[in-house]
Amino acid sequence: MSTSYSSDSPTEHNQNQLLASKGRGVEAAQRMAELFSQEMKLQDLLEQALHIALEAADAENGSILLADPDTRTLIFHHSIGDNPAAPGIAVPWYESIAGTVYTTGTPDIVSDAQADMRHFKKIDRATGSITRDMITAPLKGWDGAPIGVIQVMNKRGNACLDHDDLAVLTVISTLTAVALEHMSLN
Repeated sequence: MSTSYSSDSPTEHNQNQLLASKGRGVEAAQRMAELFSQEMKLQDLLEQALHIALEAADAENGSILLADPDTRTLIFHHSIGDNPAAPGIAVPWYESIAGTVYTTGTPDIVSDAQADMRHFKKIDRATGSITRDMITAPLKGWDGAPIGVIQVMNKRGNACLDHDDLAVLTVISTLTAVALEHMSLN
């Protein structure tokens, strides 16, 4: 058994990770900004934002759910990945991680979704997928009120989604919400 050692000290390693995370965030912001300069339909914008999120987080699946205040649910508007959820599926605010993030406005990293009582397992059954880990970030309107959430699930490889992934997803969620608000005005 051989052991390899990195020439980086623990401090240098942490700095390199921080720089890599910031680089992913800047790249994601640049790609989102490019979307704004193109004329596209809402569904296309959501799809592109999710592709950027999945690539930046190296995750298998992603979804954007928008709020329906009348039914107190979040509705899948777009989902991509290995086993996407069908558009139109409703998730109750009161019994899901997405609902918790929507109602609190606070993002959440869940490292073991199956053990989290808030996980809405009906989506896993409907898609034939098993959600291992996930990050959910709120989509907030210009006034700060929530309008939905964006989620990425199942980090590829043996890693879990983490705070670096959340930092990148926060950039993407903010820009996606701005685009949604802008499109609703037109």
